Amino acid sequence: MGNTDTRARKAKLAEIAAEAGVSVATVSKVINGRSGVAEQTRTTIERLLSTHGYSKSLASTKTSRTIEFVIASLENNGSFELAKELVYQARDFSVGITVTRLDGPQDTDECFRDIIDRNPMGVITLLSTMPQRGAELLKSRNIPYVTINSYGQISDDLLGIDIDNWCGGFDATQHLITLGHTRIGAITGPTDRQSSTARLSGYEAALGKAGLTCDPQLVAEGDYTSEAGYRAAIQLLELDEPPTAIFCFDDLMAVSLYKAAQERGISIPDDLSVIGFDDTYPSPYLSPALTTVRQPFDLIARKALKMVCESRDDTLEDRYIILPTHIVQRESTSSPRQQ
Repeated sequence: MGNTDTRARKAKLAEIAAEAGVSVATVSKVINGRSGVAEQTRTTIERLLSTHGYSKSLASTKTSRTIEFVIASLENNGSFELAKELVYQARDFSVGITVTRLDGPQDTDECFRDIIDRNPMGVITLLSTMPQRGAELLKSRNIPYVTINSYGQISDDLLGIDIDNWCGGFDATQHLITLGHTRIGAITGPTDRQSSTARLSGYEAALGKAGLTCDPQLVAEGDYTSEAGYRAAIQLLELDEPPTAIFCFDDLMAVSLYKAAQERGISIPDDLSVIGFDDTYPSPYLSPALTTVRQPFDLIARKALKMVCESRDDTLEDRYIILPTHIVQRESTSSPRQQ
């Protein structure tokens, strides 16, 4: 019986190879996720395999007890914090964590082919967007994946976890307003990142609720990096009428603001209140310690690991989760100095 099944499988592979105009060896490469096949040819073969009912065969290799964490960069403190929490908590789920860097859109195919070669239990991504090609490759092996900060890209076959960026932005700004600030600056993330636009929308809503006008001069664009944060800080601090408080959309840019303020003899919080976002190192150890909006990285990691494992066991409860943020009040914010 086994020999008959093998012969039938080989005959079907030969049929697919003939339809695609390639060798059986090339079809086998595609089935096993190997390199060395032209992209157009691979797409044709994958379509034919799906037509002939090979989707389960594509996922038939032994699954590794690992979960891949795919990031664009570890330079962002949020990426590092989440990677750390995933590693800490993976043992509770009897899995290991492999960290993989996606080096731009041009790297998508190679990166995700390497992942499906390893055939992990699942994938967790922290990217600005989930590449369509990456999603297709994971689906071809029935590998579940969870997107962090997926920003509403959720569909029936995609799992995601977000934080409430709008409320985080609103609460940070309202905290400064409650202290008595009326001229509040913002150092944002990239304008094409929904995390940044949601935080900015929350900032604007808090100003509006307090009857304050959102002055475009007080909003400087950063990109969640130290360098951009420093440039944006200088832009705001050198205004003819600088802000008395600044909301930085991540802690890394807040650190750069500290540097720019110190260089100009501006005292925090006496002359300038500063609030960040994330609650990552070294926020508690700055002088003064940074008031910030905390992302629950521990909970994000646990929920993501749970989603992957439940998806594997067909016991999945939640496909999309939004987690709350909260303010960690330290020493970098106070009432504005009386003129």
